Amino acid sequence: MLRRNDYKGVNVVEEDGVEVFRLTSGDPNIYEGGWDTPQHMKDAVVKAIQDGYNMYPHRLQGLHEKLVDSMVHWEKKVNNLNYTHEDIIPTQGVAGAIRLTFPLLMENGDELLLTDPTYIPYKRVANQLGKAVFFRTIEEEGWTPDIDDLRSKITPKTKALVIIHPQNPTGCLYDEKTLKAIADAAGEHDITLISDEIYGPFTLDGNRFHPLASVAGDVPCLTMNSISKAYVATGWRVGHISVHDPEGKIQSLREKMNANMAVAGTIPTPIAFGAMAAYDGTMDHIPAMNRALTGRRDLSHRRLNEIEGITASRPQAAFFIFPNVEATGTVWKDDYEFARDLKAEAGIAVNPGSNYGDRHSHGHFRVPYLPGED
Repeated sequence: MLRRNDYKGVNVVEEDGVEVFRLTSGDPNIYEGGWDTPQHMKDAVVKAIQDGYNMYPHRLQGLHEKLVDSMVHWEKKVNNLNYTHEDIIPTQGVAGAIRLTFPLLMENGDELLLTDPTYIPYKRVANQLGKAVFFRTIEEEGWTPDIDDLRSKITPKTKALVIIHPQNPTGCLYDEKTLKAIADAAGEHDITLISDEIYGPFTLDGNRFHPLASVAGDVPCLTMNSISKAYVATGWRVGHISVHDPEGKIQSLREKMNANMAVAGTIPTPIAFGAMAAYDGTMDHIPAMNRALTGRRDLSHRRLNEIEGITASRPQAAFFIFPNVEATGTVWKDDYEFARDLKAEAGIAVNPGSNYGDRHSHGHFRVPYLPGED
């Protein structure tokens, strides 16, 4: 029988006869002291299966429309944004949104402007389809974007500007002033904004989350979101793209995305019922998650900074902390070597910082503060 800890990628595994604690995943399902998908969502999926809703999604008349209506309702309820049915594109999670969007947006030689650091798949897809170009975020200021550096990196080849907000891997939460400066820079050069806002519900210390689309004005903005983290449903693969384009500047892209979604991006029928239960229901579980995350963040931040040669900024949101290894370049050649030694000597696996960006990511590593404090 397959148990929760029997599959590849869980937090505790045996490698070469040694137990390794894997701090490499942002999946809230897999850690001791973690969380589970809300019961009403699971009940909705089971009921759909038992009621015979196991056909192709497009064969169930009205399913797509109802799912999109639920997503529209969620955006108004959670983000106070007024999208129409035509503005929402269901996807197979944020990963599905990435696969859907960027091949249509970029051609060979195009550039994708990314924060340094960023989420690994954005770096990969940019370099597969064109070129990843990074702008600095300032570690000493909690990893806030350097707007002057951002502006200096824009070229005629820049196709889009991508942010993750709240940020993975640093936990930085951008304020309205910063978001407006990012939107203004993009608008001045007719660049499409893309904002991955999957961690929006996880703002700590009473901070407030502001969607990028809320300050984008007439600048086109594609917002990628998912139930994966907020509803602890990473394996369900349900998300959506919200298209903010008041002047129709990216209408052609929107039409191509919708066409491709209809061919390859639909959400399995029973899962769609569970997703609608999420989008239409409450988020009453989030405050308790954030209280627990605050304690785990505080413990992780304190203990990491107590280690000689390790410094870490205090995250404001999301699940991650991004410590700096001061001895990189002396004791360790790079953060990959540090991560190898940490795994070999302490039995702890982490993701090297260089995976996440360019030179400002070097010498760091990412730690999720998802495991329980015990």
